[in-house]
Amino acid sequence: MRLGTRGPHNPSYVWRSLQSTKELIKKGARKRIGSGCQTKIWGDPWLPDQVNPCIESVCSQGLESSTVSSLRSAVDGSWDIDIIQDLFSERDQRLILSIPLSRQECDDNWMWANERFGVYSVKSGYNLQTNVSDTSPNSPSINWKFVWRLGIPAKVRNFIWRVLSSCLPTMQAFLTLRVEVNNCCPICHNLPEDDFHALVSCPWARSVWNISSIGSYFNSSCTFADWWINITHRRNQNDVELATAILWCLWQNRNDVVWNGKCKSATAIFDSAQTLYSQWKMTRKLHSPQINTEQQTMQERWIKPPE
Repeated sequence: MRLGTRGPHNPSYVWRSLQSTKELIKKGARKRIGSGCQTKIWGDPWLPDQVNPCIESVCSQGLESSTVSSLRSAVDGSWDIDIIQDLFSERDQRLILSIPLSRQECDDNWMWANERFGVYSVKSGYNLQTNVSDTSPNSPSINWKFVWRLGIPAKVRNFIWRVLSSCLPTMQAFLTLRVEVNNCCPICHNLPEDDFHALVSCPWARSVWNISSIGSYFNSSCTFADWWINITHRRNQNDVELATAILWCLWQNRNDVVWNGKCKSATAIFDSAQTLYSQWKMTRKLHSPQINTEQQTMQERWIKPPE
């Protein structure tokens, strides 16, 4: 799928998922200049600038389809400084002239600007997406390192990441993806079910949080990310880990309601969370490395091998 490809009139879920990644790819994709014949001067991201890799100078009439190759000297293939000074601002001139040119004939190609060798990786894509989200003006700042350090099972850590990344398959999320479902909460049947409602603000979820010593801490304009940041700032790590167990059990109960029509009481959900958290702590103790004090006092010494 090309970056400029338009989707069909009634796109499928898979097609919409692919389309949703285009903006991220556009932020990190750059054109590497070879001959310059395949890169348009205006429109293509080819300048070495992380913030804006496109030409900012106004395009002169008749040059809309011009390629970067037209900026090179016909004599030796280097940059034609006279043309560049005539057409571009100081900022664009500086960036263009900083690009090294190959004397060999080679095609322009796409590269990923956030990797040293220009090859896309999931890690760099995730880092770029996280940075983009964190720098948006209304986005709360989430301490992801704290999330990864929590002493909880990997599946629960992944679950927390999904919630904080707005990837939880709630009824409202399905409706946003144009899946025809009733977005009403399957437990309270009163309000639309998003991640915050399902796990915190639903009356059923609130009754579970009120039983715990953690509490719910929220207001009407709160998001799940706001609530999470509030909890992590107010409580110690043990309480936060217990909170993840409660979140996990709340979501498991929600799924049991949706698929099996069974709903546990608030007390039963909290008891399950406490039991689960106790099992996690016990497992950590059993698998934590035991330090032998006798071995610790011994020092390794290098001994010359026999001749």
